[in-house]
Amino acid sequence: MSHSVGAAPAAGVQRPWRQRNAVSWMRMGRPGRRDGACGRWPVSTRDLGPIAIAAIVAAWAALWLIARPARMPVGTFVGQLLGAESVLLMSVALVLIGALSHVESFFDAIDRAAIWHRRAAIVGLLLLVPHIMLSRNARPAGVGGQLGALGMIGLVVLAAWAVLPRWRAFVPAALHAAVAALRHAPPVKLLVRVLGGYERWRALHRTTGVFVAFGFVHGLLNGTPFPAAPVLRAAYLAMGDRAGVLHPS
Repeated sequence: MSHSVGAAPAAGVQRPWRQRNAVSWMRMGRPGRRDGACGRWPVSTRDLGPIAIAAIVAAWAALWLIARPARMPVGTFVGQLLGAESVLLMSVALVLIGALSHVESFFDAIDRAAIWHRRAAIVGLLLLVPHIMLSRNARPAGVGGQLGALGMIGLVVLAAWAVLPRWRAFVPAALHAAVAALRHAPPVKLLVRVLGGYERWRALHRTTGVFVAFGFVHGLLNGTPFPAAPVLRAAYLAMGDRAGVLHPS
């Protein structure tokens, strides 16, 4: 008994190996899958954004490790590396917030892209702590050191300002009543009036690029690995240029 072309085989009749393999392949690449995968690609489109950020950070660290100056102390080098990673993550945060509508498909939604913007900025700020503790530079800091301090202060103020409305998420529940009572203290009321509401924060949040640029120039002027590692200096300049740090708007 013969079967017509394209007809399903009778019950109990097993498809040839090639046909079974083709059917499996078609099912894998069938459009409309909820996980967003296509064909044999194991990663969904919405995960490409976070994966790209992790890959960039890892590649940046690998480049620094490969081009590390031979005679630089380990602690100093680690401090400088963390400072460079901080500038990189801040630059990534700037790129994300400036191109949300273009990158949202790589993060599943525009809200998730904004979350990764905040994550990159927060991790970048946290890396400044070991950077300051470990970095050593025999040369006077000069203008570079002043710009670095201004950039760090500005970024910390903007970050603190951003999380203040969400203070309940960061303060233990046992302290909520005490913190809420402080809101009625005259100094706190004055601070609230000075800071204003969301619109004022949003206007000042646009200066983030300026403070990141301060930190970038600080690294360029005071980065101790750069004189002995021109590859790192060139990569640092290229990173700042591609991220728009060299010409903040």
